[in-house]
Amino acid sequence: MSALERQTYPKEMFEIIVASVSACSVGKQEPLIKNVVCGSLNQAEARDVAERYARGEILAFCDDDCVVPQTWLRDGVRHFAKDKMLATVGGPAVPPIDGVSIRQAVAGLLHMSYLGTGSHSYAFTSHGRVEPFLCLPTHIIGANMFVDRKKFLEVGGFGKLVPQEEDRLNNKLLRKGYKLLYDPQLTCIHYQRRFGLGYIKNLFWLAKGSGRFAKENFRALNKLYLIPAVFTLSILLSPLLIAFSRPFLNLFIIAAAAYILVVAVESLRLVRRKREHKMLTALIMPIAFFLHHFVFGLGWIAGLLSRRRYGR
Repeated sequence: MSALERQTYPKEMFEIIVASVSACSVGKQEPLIKNVVCGSLNQAEARDVAERYARGEILAFCDDDCVVPQTWLRDGVRHFAKDKMLATVGGPAVPPIDGVSIRQAVAGLLHMSYLGTGSHSYAFTSHGRVEPFLCLPTHIIGANMFVDRKKFLEVGGFGKLVPQEEDRLNNKLLRKGYKLLYDPQLTCIHYQRRFGLGYIKNLFWLAKGSGRFAKENFRALNKLYLIPAVFTLSILLSPLLIAFSRPFLNLFIIAAAAYILVVAVESLRLVRRKREHKMLTALIMPIAFFLHHFVFGLGWIAGLLSRRRYGR
């Protein structure tokens, strides 16, 4: 909160709206802060409720586990004046990998790796890009996101379904002919959930949402997101296939060796970014990658097969 209050953007030109938990009402109003209490609403619904109390033309979204730089509002808002067709602007919400626990660093590195999160990894690192570019919906997440309010309302906001609410919103905006812009310099710090049981449960939920979203938008599906599902199915079916197919055993050994090599190389590349606990992190990363891929594939399949619309 203090990071938002210290913005270099003129104080009279922005307000801070906090969507929190408890019975749905507007709390005590401060000169700069509105506390909108949203009860049991999920994050998509809460953001839509918060929008109703906003007065500005641009909506800037971040999470309570983010720390934004003092120039964040200025750097995000400036893009909208350059292109009237611009609907969304975002940048990397970078996880800290030093000065945090090893488990938290591992989670951050997984998110920053293309091998870990595919095109969503741009939401956590710029991958060396320096100039703004028109991007995919998956490049921008709600932890670091600016949206033109009129266009936001035109497509109905985030809606009720979570997760993947940002992808849904940005896809709706793209179908309307609007543009999404990724600015690698528009960064904030985004603390990640520690790698462990809580992380695994949350990953399964996110993957289930991704599978459901893929089912709803199959034509727009990035085929790379089928890989974790194929990976998980191969692991689950391998005992049966190996028992009845000798050639599959050879293929499985080759594929497993290739996977281990790729994961080991990527783990070493990621660990080079760290200044502390490099050896221990390097030992944990391959195991973390395997669990990450397997659980994501399992959740994605569950979402693809699910008939129930979810939102909590």
